[in-house]
Amino acid sequence: MNNYEKVEIGYEKRIFISRDGREFDINDSSWKLNKNVVVAVKWMSKLKPIVESSLKTVLARCAEEYAAETVRGLNDQTRQYFNLMGDREFLVHSLISYRSALSRDEEQNLSKIRMFVRN
Repeated sequence: MNNYEKVEIGYEKRIFISRDGREFDINDSSWKLNKNVVVAVKWMSKLKPIVESSLKTVLARCAEEYAAETVRGLNDQTRQYFNLMGDREFLVHSLISYRSALSRDEEQNLSKIRMFVRN
């Protein structure tokens, strides 16, 4: 259970259309982006409301432009980051710790996280 007060975050746009033409609601707990790929975003409810809102918006915009598998990978990598770090928002020291926990082969995963931090 988190200690953050639940705040209703309004999105400018609620319904998005994936690159494969599937409609999904940004407020749903999972998004079906094509016939084979469902992206579970319920985990984001554990984050600070403003972070949840931002992540969902960026991920939804990615779903409009990128392949469903790519979006699922972005979601999975970001969820892994938050699970590993135990934070509810992006923190500089956590990003540094996360990078040091990655092997040389896994460092590419940081670029997926970086995309969310920049947006």
